[in-house]
Amino acid sequence: MGHSKSETFTTNEQDKEKIELGDEDDINPVSSASPQTVEKSEAEKIFYRKLLWRFLPLACIITFLQWIDKYTLNMAAVLGLKTDANINSTQFNFLGSLFYLGYLLFQIPNVYLLRRLPIGKYLGTLLVLWGVVLACMSLGRDFSTLAGLRFLLGFLEAGSYPCVLLLVATLFRRSEHSTIVGFLWIANGFASTFGGLIGYGSAHLKGVNGMDGWQWIFIIFGIISVFFGIITFFFLVDSPHSRWLSLTAEEKIIVDDRTRDNAVVKSKDFQWDQILEAVKEPRLWCLCFASMFNMIVNGFFTVLSSTVVASFGFSGLDAVLLQVPNGAISVVGVIAVIIISRRYNEIIYTAIGALMVSALGIILLMAIPEGKVKLLGTILIHVYGSAYCMLLTSIASNASGYTKKIFYQGLQLIFYTLGNFIGPFFMTDSAAPRYLGPLAGYLVCNLMTCLLLFIARTLMKAENRRKRSQPGFNENERDITLDLTDKQDPNFIYRL
Repeated sequence: MGHSKSETFTTNEQDKEKIELGDEDDINPVSSASPQTVEKSEAEKIFYRKLLWRFLPLACIITFLQWIDKYTLNMAAVLGLKTDANINSTQFNFLGSLFYLGYLLFQIPNVYLLRRLPIGKYLGTLLVLWGVVLACMSLGRDFSTLAGLRFLLGFLEAGSYPCVLLLVATLFRRSEHSTIVGFLWIANGFASTFGGLIGYGSAHLKGVNGMDGWQWIFIIFGIISVFFGIITFFFLVDSPHSRWLSLTAEEKIIVDDRTRDNAVVKSKDFQWDQILEAVKEPRLWCLCFASMFNMIVNGFFTVLSSTVVASFGFSGLDAVLLQVPNGAISVVGVIAVIIISRRYNEIIYTAIGALMVSALGIILLMAIPEGKVKLLGTILIHVYGSAYCMLLTSIASNASGYTKKIFYQGLQLIFYTLGNFIGPFFMTDSAAPRYLGPLAGYLVCNLMTCLLLFIARTLMKAENRRKRSQPGFNENERDITLDLTDKQDPNFIYRL
């Protein structure tokens, strides 16, 4: 199996970026971590702003809805769902995990569908369908009904992140990935913030049309998801040459030049050799297991954070409202890692720093015996999401080859799903009220994530040194008509 020729591009030397090659040493953190520093022309700056405004708002809304729609169960739990549906804590934990079972099972067909279908139409359809399923959860009055709907919700939502992340990798330069992925993760933080506010408001709809507050949460977000699914189907920018970008002749040249940098050449040919190459790379498994350990913590907080906050002495209604600061710290954390990673061009070390802040929050929860001051610990823990943002950036920037990139993202999402599936089961009623055992487990997961990310960085740094030492190495020489992997391309340099 060879390299697949896809679209043929032309470039104009006068429109190419000015590139400064990085140094291989670690003396200068900027040059060592980044393969190149790009100085955009004025024409490209104008195009970049247009691309941002026409792609990013809708992409952020999609990630916002993907997060909030699975987060609704968290809020509904303290607003009467468990009582009305007559489910116990173990069954509720299963409801949280069943979402990720559906999420997991859809990853394999999703890899195939991503290559075969227009991403905008595909993603828009998924949004509409999961919005309908979410609204139907308002009718769930027993465990079996809710379990089936949660599984189906996870199955339908599973394609959203791969779609959006593949578009980021396709539309933007590698040096821009941390910022764009960061904005998407900020949308998740706003989902927690505004979700808490909307959940608080929904609680006051109790009795309207004979329905409880928790039912209105599902209905409201279900309708919103259907609406934006229709918008996505027709208006999402899903390729560099999308008609919604209204490209001029000059902008088409700029787009082709940017394609060389982001190393994504779309091809419908399934390259099995690229998958074989990926599975042989220790870096892939480091990133996948890092994702799993990181998401074990996420699985707990996505499903049970309102319940845990209520155990500090807050009412159920206040526990929903107190999801607002959790979302706020997530937003602040992502903004911080974007600034730091761009300032020092360090993706992995920035992620490890965020994990240290999250670990501090876990330690505070373990050390403080009781009282509402424990809320500080839950707030700090939410910085873990910033680390995952950097992990996604690393995959988007460093996995080249269309099949290989999709495979990296798909396999990582499988491990992401496993972590979220496992997370809620750490918390047992017998560990209440301090949950020391589960929290110790989450702390170990945090530290394991740090270790695996460090190993992945070390492997990429060694490969950069090897490539730069080869005769004829020239980072500027990249053939954008070939679907080459990062390993096959002798001039590809990893962003650390």
